[in-house]
Amino acid sequence: VASVAVPAALTRGLHLDGLADTADGLGSGKPAEDALRIMKQSDIGPFGVITLLLVLLGQVAVLFELYGEGWAHGAVGAVVAGTAARL
Repeated sequence: VASVAVPAALTRGLHLDGLADTADGLGSGKPAEDALRIMKQSDIGPFGVITLLLVLLGQVAVLFELYGEGWAHGAVGAVVAGTAARL
């Protein structure tokens, strides 16, 4: 959990906020102009919450499996995931 939480805290959740905004806009099923308006709002809707929950649970599950193989596997997995996400 810390391997997922620390990078999120260091980036102040910026990428998570963008993911939630995108999910809310696309999940709304509204025309493009309305979807963009939804994405620009500062609140989070149900699609954003569900998406964040599933993504964070998925990240924790993958890292749990990697750390189960050994500390080095987990650490490498966390570094590779962080590097790939920034590219």
